[in-house]
Amino acid sequence: NINRKSTQLKLFEFGKIYKKKSSQNYFENQRLALAVTGDKNTENWSNAKGESSFFDLKNYVVALIEKLGYSNINFTQSTDPVFFDQQIDIVINKKTLGSLGMVKKNILTHFDIKQPVFYTEMDVEYLMNGTKNHKIKYKELPKFQAARRDLSLLVDTKVQFADIEKIAMQTEKNILKQVGLFDVYEGKNLAEGKKSYAVSFILQDEEKTLQDAQIELAMGKIQKQLEEKLGAVLR
Repeated sequence: NINRKSTQLKLFEFGKIYKKKSSQNYFENQRLALAVTGDKNTENWSNAKGESSFFDLKNYVVALIEKLGYSNINFTQSTDPVFFDQQIDIVINKKTLGSLGMVKKNILTHFDIKQPVFYTEMDVEYLMNGTKNHKIKYKELPKFQAARRDLSLLVDTKVQFADIEKIAMQTEKNILKQVGLFDVYEGKNLAEGKKSYAVSFILQDEEKTLQDAQIELAMGKIQKQLEEKLGAVLR
């Protein structure tokens, strides 16, 4: 991913691990792995830019465990001479669920990774016991790639981003998944009472690959509605 310029990553994987307990016996366990690296936020004018950190992954772990019904989550300092430079253990009801930390630089170098990676593994079999009395809704991840288009719009100062987002989502309900604001400008070189919004549009068809003609048609409809309802002008 990183070698193909996709550097902002939040990844997960389910799988079994096997450990030798004695000459005859092996330990088998279902695990959940999480890894984060790169910028912690998607591009947005109001988000502070910064890389993912040890504490970001810790927050994701807490949110996940709480979603599954646990509240008594504790973290204890620990060490790993092989895999982690910085490490803590995740403890629930006095049971160590797994470890969380920053992957050692020599391991990253071996895989030609030039940015910090934060990683955790957790015992899924124990973790899932907390879901028995909790209803969790989910849906399958899309199989087809999303497309992004940007518009630089000149609007009246009274126009809010929420107005743009609402109109766009109402105009293209089928394939428009997300509208984002990544730059706002007011001042020099703009007419009085005007401001500039740089807006991103994420489009995706969950059933098939989007064609350019379909994307341009959707963007044309959105642009027309923004012009008619907000007086927006494409810069």
